Amino acid sequence: MKKFAVQSGAALLAVMVLTGCGKKEATGGAESSDAGVSVGAGMVEGADLVIRADLKGLRESALYAASRKEKSAEDKAIQEAIVEATGLAEEDFEAMLFAVELDAIDFDAEDMAAEVEKVDGVLAIGLKKAVDLDTVVAGLQSVSTNDTMSFETIKAEGRDVVVATSEDDEAPKMYATTAQDGKLVLVSINSPSLLAAAKRADGGKHHPTPKAITKVCAAWNQKAQMVAGFVLSDKMKKDLTAHIEAMEKDEKQAMMVGMIAPFKKLQTLAMAIESSDVMDVTLIMDLGDSGNANQALGTVNGMVMPMVKMAMAKSSNADSAEKFSVKVVDSSLTINVKMTAEDLKNSSSADPVEK
Repeated sequence: MKKFAVQSGAALLAVMVLTGCGKKEATGGAESSDAGVSVGAGMVEGADLVIRADLKGLRESALYAASRKEKSAEDKAIQEAIVEATGLAEEDFEAMLFAVELDAIDFDAEDMAAEVEKVDGVLAIGLKKAVDLDTVVAGLQSVSTNDTMSFETIKAEGRDVVVATSEDDEAPKMYATTAQDGKLVLVSINSPSLLAAAKRADGGKHHPTPKAITKVCAAWNQKAQMVAGFVLSDKMKKDLTAHIEAMEKDEKQAMMVGMIAPFKKLQTLAMAIESSDVMDVTLIMDLGDSGNANQALGTVNGMVMPMVKMAMAKSSNADSAEKFSVKVVDSSLTINVKMTAEDLKNSSSADPVEK
C-alpha cells in the first residue's frame, strides 16, 4: 500500500520536471502568466498541500543565468528530450500549481486504488503556447522512467483525456487533458479531480486557497518564485506523534529520537525560494509550542550548523552566519539559507563521502 502511495507522488513529481512555474498573487489567489493563462483551476477545495512557482521570475534571476551554465549532463539530457518530443522550450512553461488533499487518503487501507479515487489533487501547468494531447503524451513519455507505461486517449464527459497506465498493478494511473485553448495542461491521478479542474478552467473559475493554507501563506516571502505550504490534519498529527513516541521506547533509536522528538507536534510547514543574485531558501515549521521549537533550535545549532559552516566555508569568504540562520518565534522554527552560484556548484559536485 505504501509503495502505491509513493508511486502516486512520484508520478506527479515526474510531470513537474516538465515545468518550472508562474506568477502568483500575494493573497494566494489564482496564478497567471503574462500570456493570461491561469493555473488557479488546479486549486482543490480541501487542499492541505500546495506548491506553486514563478518560472519566468526564476529564469530572469541572475543566479539562474549563472547556474544554467553548470547544469548536469542528466538535466540537459532531460530538457533536450522534452524539446525534441514536444517542441516546447524551457521558456514556454509559464506557470505551475500543484494542490492535493492528502487528508483524504487512508495510507493503511488495503485497497489503495480506491483511496486514490477519493483524493482531490491536480497539477496545473500553464504554457506560453498551445499544445494538443499528442504533445502532452509525448511530454509524459519523455520524462517517464517506466518502460512499461502505456498511453491511450479516451472520451470522458465529452473531453479527450489521456490515460497513462503501468503494467505494475500497484502503480497509479495518470490522467491528463488540456484547457484554455491548449495553454493549460492538467494532470491528476484520478479522473474526477481532472474533469472538475478542467470544468473550472473552461469557466474561468477556481477554488479560493483554503484558509489553513492562507494562514501559512502569511509567512511566505512574497518575492519568492517558488512556495509551498503543508497543513497536517488532526489524523496526520496524531499518527506522527504516535510514531515518534513509539520510537522513544526503542533504546536502539535513542540518537535519532533525540533529533526528531521536537517535531512530534508538527502543525504546518512552509517553504519559500527566492532567486536573485543568490538563492534565498526559507523553511518555517510550526512545532506546536515554544518548548519544541527551542529544543529543535538547539538540535540545529548543535548538529546542523557545524556541518553547514564547514560546507559553506569551501565556497565563499562570506561568514556562514550570513548564509545560514535559524531562529524561534513563538512555536515556529525558521531556517534560512542563502546560496550563491558557487555554493550550488560545489554542493552538486561534492563527494558525498569526505575523504
